[in-house]
Amino acid sequence: MRSYQFPMTVSRDWYVTRIGGHTADLEAGEVGINVEALVQNTELRGGERVRIRPFEDTPHPLFRRPVYEVVPVGGDLDDGVALSGNGEAVLPLEDSGLRSEEEVIINSARPPVELV
Repeated sequence: MRSYQFPMTVSRDWYVTRIGGHTADLEAGEVGINVEALVQNTELRGGERVRIRPFEDTPHPLFRRPVYEVVPVGGDLDDGVALSGNGEAVLPLEDSGLRSEEEVIINSARPPVELV
């Protein structure tokens, strides 16, 4: 099995990756990540909601960060596969807020686990 450099786990539900590029294959509010890299390096799954921010950016409150839906990239998304060859995040063309090769932090938007 091939190993993928990204996403790198920082802590539970927090990952660092790069923006691999932008594609017309994704819709607004979606982020594509190589399906094999998702399985191998994260606990994220397709359809899960995540928040993304630039690595070097001053953190903003969570409610001010955009939410994306994870789309496992493989097979049909030819552009996405090429742009996420090492597990990089791929964004739709309309999302110009983040540049290619920019390092970002992805964190799950799932509710925290309740302690009983």
